[in-house]
Amino acid sequence: MQDTIRKAELGDIPRIQELCAEIWDGGDYIPHVVSDWIRDPEGDFCVVEVMDDGPDEHTGLGVPNGRPARASHIATLGKLTILNGQDGWLEGLRGNTEYKGQGYAQKLTSYFIEKARARNLRSLRLATYYGNSESIHILHKYGFREIQRFVQFELSFATGEGEAFAVAQAVPPEEEFRLMTMTDLDDALWS
Repeated sequence: MQDTIRKAELGDIPRIQELCAEIWDGGDYIPHVVSDWIRDPEGDFCVVEVMDDGPDEHTGLGVPNGRPARASHIATLGKLTILNGQDGWLEGLRGNTEYKGQGYAQKLTSYFIEKARARNLRSLRLATYYGNSESIHILHKYGFREIQRFVQFELSFATGEGEAFAVAQAVPPEEEFRLMTMTDLDDALWS
């Protein structure tokens, strides 16, 4: 298999949407921002494209002599966003489950680190779920350090009952729980 890191293109949108449909039970935000990310002149929205032997899954076409055509798949995607001209923010890092454990996420992370260095950025940051051990392992491998943990809150409205209830995601018992302040956010983003 041959792989290439390249900028995402508008023609990739159906495959990106297909990949993201598996994330968060279909609730991933990327399908809603993918066009903007592709058109972002400051950022780099990239995919790792893998070429396999076999019929193209999108056209179903093979080579006329009966040999299968090479099919391309998006193994991993992500975006490097430039904040304030000095700091980088990695976001939307997603992996195709068919290519899990094959090193494509590491390859894309390394690529973005080199892009950040080439732009002389002051820092490169991101947020990830504390239980995402694979991503955290990759981040530690490249020298990232954890600077803050957050608890996510949601206010949902019960359908038909007119009552609201608050839901907090589970926090491990060893974690400190307190309200986040603007100072916490500033410290986490800019320290």
